[in-house]
Amino acid sequence: MDFLDIFEMIVFSSLTGSVIVVMILLIRKIFKHILNSTFHYYIWLILLIKLIIPFGPQTPLNISYIYENLHMHNITNENTEKIQINPSAQPKNIDFGDSTPINSIQPSNKNVISPHINIRLNNKFHIEKVLFFIWILGVVLSIGILIAGYKKLNKIVRVSIKNVTMTHKEILYNCMKILHIRHEIELAYSQKVSSPSLCGLINPKILIPISVAENISDEYFKYIIMHELTHLKSKDIFINLVINLLSIIYWFNPILLYGFHKMRQDCEVSCDDKVLSYLDEGENMHYGNAILSVLKLANVHNKLVGTTALIMNNSEIKRRIIMISKYKKINIKGILLGAAVIVIISSLGFMLNTSKISSDKNIATNSTLAVQIPLATSNNIVNNTSNETLSTIIKKLPNDSENLIVPLSSNIVIYNSHADEDYPSTITVTDVGALMLKKV
Repeated sequence: MDFLDIFEMIVFSSLTGSVIVVMILLIRKIFKHILNSTFHYYIWLILLIKLIIPFGPQTPLNISYIYENLHMHNITNENTEKIQINPSAQPKNIDFGDSTPINSIQPSNKNVISPHINIRLNNKFHIEKVLFFIWILGVVLSIGILIAGYKKLNKIVRVSIKNVTMTHKEILYNCMKILHIRHEIELAYSQKVSSPSLCGLINPKILIPISVAENISDEYFKYIIMHELTHLKSKDIFINLVINLLSIIYWFNPILLYGFHKMRQDCEVSCDDKVLSYLDEGENMHYGNAILSVLKLANVHNKLVGTTALIMNNSEIKRRIIMISKYKKINIKGILLGAAVIVIISSLGFMLNTSKISSDKNIATNSTLAVQIPLATSNNIVNNTSNETLSTIIKKLPNDSENLIVPLSSNIVIYNSHADEDYPSTITVTDVGALMLKKV
């Protein structure tokens, strides 16, 4: 598998992912007020898994299978409709001084693949190469932006204030006990972060803006810490890293990028839902007020790469507050419905897959010219006519029932070839009509 094959697989995987994004958005719309917000988030994991593992069994919904059939159908139509040899133009009973008539050379109209198709395929290869290099440039640029973002985050962590108050340390410890987290987690203050954020895949850290740490109550601070610890427990930092890497690979697909954006938003709503499950009845309103307090103190326009921020943007706050105010613990019916939806989308995603398809390069290589003509080079016709007459060559011809397969890369002999017709550089064409007139 070369680089163009990998690029082709990525393009088909992108199409598959786009279909899954549309399905998920429709499901979210239909079951907006029925499914729990956590299910809305976990449905997106199907998209991530499918983009990471695009392969699957051959099914009628296989994207590459559909493409290959359509592509071969187009080639067949062009072959039968556009490129045909006109039998009425063939000469009859013309010889080169021998008794064997030339009309025994009758090229067949069956199974003739025009050189124009090979030219079109070669042009397509050039287009694929251009698109491949554009994709590579986009990937390199995206990697550069991601690396710069992580360097900025590391610098912020290094200069952050590690000396936090004992009250905040105690709140962190109590929240870890509530969520049953035993990992060592560092708490720090920073002027460079716009919102309380969790960062660090191996050594997790919670960064709190100094403005929030100095002006928020201990009760609200507890809700902030529980939110970030819930992200840690749900492995959202790792999922966020996967989303960033997939965004680099599929940067050219706006549908997938929009899906990743919606997934990040659903991640925050799901985190809210999980936090509320640990709180007592009636505390949901206090939790919502804590988020609004952070919104007033934080600058939400400075999102850091590699973090899960409590506040992402103003537009999503209204939705989150409504979800928090209407929070109800999930029941068995919601669990069953959510499980059924996940199974259905997973099944469709399993059938919608990208398998290795026959490359157009192989189609061009394996394409043949099935004509009933002698397998002879133009040099033998032009330069060696004195040694071997055309009648001798004719005697070596196969019967009319036989099809001599001549690859596109071979030298071919064509009677009365058109002067304005182009052929690939790999094909040497000899005008037999002109040669016969010269002989006469």
